Amino acid sequence: MSLMTREDMLRELELLPIWSLRNPLPSPLLQVDEVNAPEALPLEPMSVPVEVVNEVLKEVPLESAWPEALPEAAPVMPASVADVQVLASSVSEPQLFRHVASEDGDWLFVLSNTAPTEDEALLLRNIFMAMGIRTKSPEAPAITLDLLPTLQPKLVVAMGEVVAQHLLQSTDSLANLRSTVHALEDVALVVTYDVAHLLQVIPDKANAWADLCLAMQTLQRLKSVN
Repeated sequence: MSLMTREDMLRELELLPIWSLRNPLPSPLLQVDEVNAPEALPLEPMSVPVEVVNEVLKEVPLESAWPEALPEAAPVMPASVADVQVLASSVSEPQLFRHVASEDGDWLFVLSNTAPTEDEALLLRNIFMAMGIRTKSPEAPAITLDLLPTLQPKLVVAMGEVVAQHLLQSTDSLANLRSTVHALEDVALVVTYDVAHLLQVIPDKANAWADLCLAMQTLQRLKSVN
């Protein structure tokens, strides 16, 4: 079997013969008057001797007519155990909250870690007076779960959506968390509005009082059982 010449290979690859367009398309950069110019004479197929083609392609390896092999894709590494543990970690880290405890140790109110305004502090004092609760002086902000073993309250009142969601590890809205007695480390918990909200939305004061009445009834029931 005779060896194929370069010309035979080019023909096999359909690279020969070399042709040019009979009516080449106008360049998009031409001006309008150039586009409307008389049509050029048709071009005949180029008669380029094979020797000329061979001379042009002499320095070009035949392999260059084919695309280079694509690089191998990087292997997909499985997630490490550490990455999985990070993804499976709790939704939120422990947060510091302000706490107000009653003198008798029955109540623990959990509030956002922001200094209350004068109006907010006054409203909070009025709430305690209406409930007949004598409170201790507020201490430095702390993590609620760290205080429960020490204070051992009978009932916790979470004031505000952010506080309630964090303590209960829930994404439910305040409206869905209210009107229900929850449990936090085996301690009863009732959710209500924060004092800043009550100063802005006056009609919700009645709803907040309903929440506090639920809390007082729950505490009475817990004391009667014990």
